[in-house]
Amino acid sequence: MIGVKEEEGEWKVTVETLERKAVPDTQDLLGRYEIRLNRNGELIGWTQKMIRKRCDRMVPPEEEWIVTG
Repeated sequence: MIGVKEEEGEWKVTVETLERKAVPDTQDLLGRYEIRLNRNGELIGWTQKMIRKRCDRMVPPEEEWIVTG
């Protein structure tokens, strides 16, 4: 799980999953998905956001580093 956010009465959950195992493992393919759930936790829909090799460096945008209380 990458992140969880409540927005407009629904939950948006971002997950990353192994799409294809490879040797060496740096060549594994990882998929990132946004899953939408209603307030009862029922699936509304999902979208594939990206696919990448495990060795690809990911740097989140600066605003994702901000922690608020």
